[in-house]
Amino acid sequence: MQERLRKATQLQYESVELCDRLTGYKIIFEDALTTWFTAMSGSGISGIVKKRKSSETGIVLEIFGWQVELRTKTVAYGGEIGDIALLLDFVHAGDDQDVSVYKAWINKDGWLGDSHGTFSRHQFKAPSAIETLMQMAALGIYESPLMQVGIGKPQPKGCMEIF
Repeated sequence: MQERLRKATQLQYESVELCDRLTGYKIIFEDALTTWFTAMSGSGISGIVKKRKSSETGIVLEIFGWQVELRTKTVAYGGEIGDIALLLDFVHAGDDQDVSVYKAWINKDGWLGDSHGTFSRHQFKAPSAIETLMQMAALGIYESPLMQVGIGKPQPKGCMEIF
């Protein structure tokens, strides 16, 4: 019984330490993202993905004319106890419901990842990783129902005319 209590207490301390680390990652990531947008200033993918403002729930971006909020939260992932990550969720807040268009995460060791395997050993604050993250978010919007215009359907607001 004593051993189980000791392990539970140790796991609690490790979890608090990991949550603090991920909170630090969140602050570092937001600063790196702001620095990246300033450095890129409208070139490359930052011509499509624009930072608008920071809100209480996340950073508001504009992708293909759609407002997308980058929300972060600490989540459990993987099969191991204590595997937690900082989820980076790109969400379009619609009239009816929020639509998640792309998700990535920063694991406890500071590596960026997503379900597509896009990032192979990228540190989350590296400019190349942030650029790839913004490209994947733009692809997420492009492939989402927001951008799907079919025959006989009205064109949703936020789509661009290309001529």
